[in-house]
Amino acid sequence: MGKAVFSAGNVKLEVDETSARAIVQALTPGDGAAPTDPSANVVATVEIDWSRVPNERILHAVCGCPQFAGGTACGHIWASLLELAANEPKSQPAGSGRVSLRKTRPPQVSIPGSALDAMDPADDAAKETPRPSRRTRRSRNRRRRRTPATTSWRSVVDAVREDIDRQGLPERSSSARHGEPEIRFLINAATSRNAGGLMIDIFGRKRNPQGELGKLKRLNIDHAKVEELLGLNSLDADASPTNGASPTAEPAMVTALPPEAPQRQGRKRKAGRGRPPGRPQIQRVFVPLNWVDHLLPRLSQDGQLFWWDGRSLANLHPVSFDDGEPWRLTLQLEIAAASRIRLRGLLKRGDETTPLSRAALVLPFPNGNGVTSGANPEEAGNTLLLLDNSIARLHLEPQRDQPWYSLLGASGDLVIPDEDLEAAVTSLLELPTLPPLELPEEVYLSEESPVPQPRLALEPEDAPEWMNPQLEARLSFGYGSLTVDAGDSRSAVVDWEEHRFVRRDLKVEQDALVRLLELGLKPVASKAGHSLELEPRDLPAVAEPLLAEGWEVEAHGASIRPPSPPALRIESGVDWFELTGQIDFGEDQIEFSEILSAISEGRRSVELDDGSKGLLPAAWVENYGSLSQLAQASSDEGLRFLPSQALLVDALLAVTPPVNVSKTFAELREKLSTFSSIKPKKEPRSFVGTLRKYQRLGLGWLCFLREFGLGGVLADDMGLGKTIQALALLRMYRTASRTTKLPYLVVAPRSLVYNWVDEAARFTPDLKVLEYAGRDREDLRDEVTSADLVVTTYGTVRRDIGYLATVDFDTVILDEAQAIKNATSQTAKACRLLNGQHRLALTGTPIENHLGELGSIFEFLNPGLLGRLPALDVLAGGRAPSEQELALVAKGLRPFILRRSKREVLPDLPEKTEQILQCTLNPKQQEIYDQLRAGYRDSLLKQVEDKGVGGSAMQVLEALLRLRQVACHPGLIDESWNDAGSAKLESLFEQVSEVLAEGHKCLVFSQFTSLLAYVRSHFEKQGVPYAYLDGQTRNRGEVVDHFQSDPDTNIFLISLKAGGVGLNLTAAGYVFLLDPWWNPAVEAQAIDRTHRIGQTQPVFAYRLIARDTVEEKMLELQRSKRQIADAILEGGGSSLRDLTADDLRLLLS
Repeated sequence: MGKAVFSAGNVKLEVDETSARAIVQALTPGDGAAPTDPSANVVATVEIDWSRVPNERILHAVCGCPQFAGGTACGHIWASLLELAANEPKSQPAGSGRVSLRKTRPPQVSIPGSALDAMDPADDAAKETPRPSRRTRRSRNRRRRRTPATTSWRSVVDAVREDIDRQGLPERSSSARHGEPEIRFLINAATSRNAGGLMIDIFGRKRNPQGELGKLKRLNIDHAKVEELLGLNSLDADASPTNGASPTAEPAMVTALPPEAPQRQGRKRKAGRGRPPGRPQIQRVFVPLNWVDHLLPRLSQDGQLFWWDGRSLANLHPVSFDDGEPWRLTLQLEIAAASRIRLRGLLKRGDETTPLSRAALVLPFPNGNGVTSGANPEEAGNTLLLLDNSIARLHLEPQRDQPWYSLLGASGDLVIPDEDLEAAVTSLLELPTLPPLELPEEVYLSEESPVPQPRLALEPEDAPEWMNPQLEARLSFGYGSLTVDAGDSRSAVVDWEEHRFVRRDLKVEQDALVRLLELGLKPVASKAGHSLELEPRDLPAVAEPLLAEGWEVEAHGASIRPPSPPALRIESGVDWFELTGQIDFGEDQIEFSEILSAISEGRRSVELDDGSKGLLPAAWVENYGSLSQLAQASSDEGLRFLPSQALLVDALLAVTPPVNVSKTFAELREKLSTFSSIKPKKEPRSFVGTLRKYQRLGLGWLCFLREFGLGGVLADDMGLGKTIQALALLRMYRTASRTTKLPYLVVAPRSLVYNWVDEAARFTPDLKVLEYAGRDREDLRDEVTSADLVVTTYGTVRRDIGYLATVDFDTVILDEAQAIKNATSQTAKACRLLNGQHRLALTGTPIENHLGELGSIFEFLNPGLLGRLPALDVLAGGRAPSEQELALVAKGLRPFILRRSKREVLPDLPEKTEQILQCTLNPKQQEIYDQLRAGYRDSLLKQVEDKGVGGSAMQVLEALLRLRQVACHPGLIDESWNDAGSAKLESLFEQVSEVLAEGHKCLVFSQFTSLLAYVRSHFEKQGVPYAYLDGQTRNRGEVVDHFQSDPDTNIFLISLKAGGVGLNLTAAGYVFLLDPWWNPAVEAQAIDRTHRIGQTQPVFAYRLIARDTVEEKMLELQRSKRQIADAILEGGGSSLRDLTADDLRLLLS
């Protein structure tokens, strides 16, 4: 490669008296450069020094290319030598020794961390150092025989050299033995710059027999000696170094590189001469930066460490190790003479300051990517500094300091004309990043760093309206009176008129841009470059959080302003309270009614007097919109509400509570929100019986509702005495001082009318009770107004509502109020038409399927309580409520619901155990079931996919019914299948036999009366007495009393729907449920017929389930539906979901 470069004329040579400097431009591969030549395509500087030729017959050549720094001869030197030879005679070195040109690149040792790997000495045999070809063999032989011209000339030179050596290398007080060299480690500044680490040459000098030190010469030292000198204890020359390894890393610490004096081709080494085979000798070590702290302190402390320029040993400098804080770069602008300004670099550390020009060496140089070469990226910027004969640390920020170091470190000071002072200072300060800058006193600029004020301006793009033009966003920042666009590349803004410059907070600005991206603004390409855009409909959602964070937002040229906290008031009237107030947007004040009007029109802002817009927060839109729907009326000033709506209003105002409320509203809100102010009430004297503690608290709650004219739901667990608490309330207000003389009305299922009449006779015998039911009830109408308590059925109310709606009642009580769960049913509508000054609902299951059922009950209790809130309409649809909807409804309704569980109020109640008894269908029964299931699955699932579950409801219900019936007994579908038998009944008979044998009573429930018929037939054949009750039973009371009191009747067969409520069957200790019901609450009611007050024995409830049938799948659905209404009644849970297609697939699987 070198010859080709020389031939191409790519060498530029500069020659002085004893040296030359060559700039070598390598060839491209197309110009003849060998593609395998690692030195190709490199522009290199070659230094050639022939000052040692007359004396030592050596020409010294050093190249700046990476290949030479790595220890391999390069073509740049050969090209330079050819160029030097071609310039003969003027440029040739003087003296006959000029023909002895040879490269003196010393061998090296590399410590782990370098990129240099071990080289095989055999590789060097193929690399011959370029030599001039003009010499003949005869001249070379003559050169070998040549002796120094004159002894006096050599003596003089030697004397000068010894004097230089003595001045440059002060003698050590050493006890070195005769013949052993005194070692010196010389940091080679020239080669270190290119190597990216410290290149340390190994020199030494010996003492002569007289004890005098000789000349300093380069040494060839074996590995063991280097290991000893450097203090390395784990030498393994065959291991490769690991870049960045720590000083204690394993394996090897030192890797050898061979000498660079290759064997000439065509010449054979004589036997016994030359180096012995094995490892090559070491003349140089490479110390990567991560080894500096390990090696250099000891070497400098021993006086062995020096640095030189790689040319002359006359310029040796002892080196000490400085382990202080790192130096840092600072720029200084100073006014010099001749109307010139100089920008120079300074190195600073604490109070110390030194010019950058005094740095002899900085390693490693930062590369073009801003990361220091050879350094760990995590430590980017940490460099090594050779300053004032000491090794210290220098920290250069990669992006900020590197360009300035490269400029000022290489070329010195930057000179600026005086007239360009302001322009130069402005340019410097406006750079994206800048080292600390010291300005002269003549430059009067104060630095300010105000907190940036983000500003977002949104304007529609230039497009027709029908294209829904997007909003183009412009982001800027206010720094006091200055405004800077986000795309401005300046890091500071200079204001010479005010003699100040404002330093931008680029971190805050970057965070602001990221915030816009988080809020949904999208980066797009525009005419002005890159910008952001926003969907117009998303403007309120973006502006609201930005305004809350202190941004300034503008849209369509109008400023958007956030509201101050509203100043709302609640004032009370006779039977109402009103919400009014004002809201401030800066200096503009808007009436609350205007806010409500904007929300009702679907607007998110209001127009302000100064042309700006007031933004309505999303929470206001939702809550104030709900208030508008909840209100009974609206006026020019605000909204009016019922007293019963106090907590709903309070819940909706939770985000922005009113500042002023009337005393009446405050008291009502306090009492509704907590039971702490509700005290237990003792039963009246005329009440026959004693209430339990929890029942007295319930009576106090009922009295509180009556006092405030509110209706409520007494939703205690079944068996806790809801009827008794209600009778105590009625008796308390049937005294001369309290009575209204209007009758009480109780509406109950037909099966419970007897129970009410019986309980009233027992606990309130002085009340005149009238049973308004039956075919002859019209004859009783004259007695209604004179009775104390009128008991009727839901069916009677539905049929006689025309008459009953004309009667004024003191209190209307709905027992088992879930009967009006369907708000659109005729029964519910009729009950809402009843006239009662007070209303009460009793139910153990206020919610059986969805929360809309509770809404229907409350529309009866407190008409208008929920207003036109969409929440219950959504919940009634069957979907799960959101957390916000659930929280709102729960807070508004929970004060009107009192629910206590048995475990809560009766810890001494006997334990209830529930268990599932699974039975396996017999083969014939299983065959019938599988045939039906396969047929229904094929037909139904396809129909559901086409029409949905709702469109196939009748077919779905029929299929599920038939499958359940087969699981119980195939004969329920077809009498011809009676012989198939029933595995479930066989299991039942076994269980009942054990119960009877132990002397216990039991209840057997089924929704299929035809299945109970099979059970009845079995017991009749066995001669076992039993009681029976279904919807056709007329003498319910007698049947119940007979079972409770007759010791021989120990089995009670009951239809689930007819006997699931209103019965007190505490004589039984065992309950059998023959078939599961969709609604777990119905099953719970059946079990609680016996697990209630008065029960003294443990209750065991068994559900008989046919394995691998639809019954087993129903249990899985029930588990999710048992959580129904907990959120409203007890503070958590969710509503029932309607049957879905996935549910159907599960049931038919």
